[in-house]
Amino acid sequence: MRKKIINAILIAVGSIALVLGTIGIFIPGILPTVPFYLLTLICYSKGSARFNRRFISSKPYKKYLEPFAKTHAMTKAGKVRVLTLVTILVSIPIVMFLIPVMMKELLAVRIAIVAVLGLVILGHWIGFVFFIKTVTKERLLEMLAEAKEKEARELEEKEAATEKQPTEIAEVQNEKVGGIEAANSEVQNEKVGSIDIDNSEEKS
Repeated sequence: MRKKIINAILIAVGSIALVLGTIGIFIPGILPTVPFYLLTLICYSKGSARFNRRFISSKPYKKYLEPFAKTHAMTKAGKVRVLTLVTILVSIPIVMFLIPVMMKELLAVRIAIVAVLGLVILGHWIGFVFFIKTVTKERLLEMLAEAKEKEARELEEKEAATEKQPTEIAEVQNEKVGGIEAANSEVQNEKVGSIDIDNSEEKS
């Protein structure tokens, strides 16, 4: 039951992030598309395999996240843009909750919300600075091309293995048929030999 509730929350958060990220395509200066899509990918991958499959097969994912998913790298300009937008976006509610006029009677709740939002910003900075490679645009394109070549090779190997499998099965079946035929011929030869021996004994 607890797992279902967590999965439902993850799906809901991922769906909200998906909507916001899609809106960000049309107003990039206000809402950041890539961070929201990254959040969608994380939530869906942990909350629902079905939602995750649909998302990674969609056009927005292939356009905005597929290069990052394949290379795990970004340009410096891309990092700065994403981190700036995330920081501004998350800082807005932080400022709102820090205003003394609002929620005076819920000071503990207000502090908790600000702390969580602060950790969100800190987590983004740590993740993007230390765990995501910073490369030039040319190198990013090279890495993407290498990833596509690797996928093509893996697909060819998989197809070759699939084509080879029926041939191997046919060879095994032919060996079995050949073995059965050889066994049958041996039995028949033994029967013929025994009949000849019996006939010769009867004649003598």
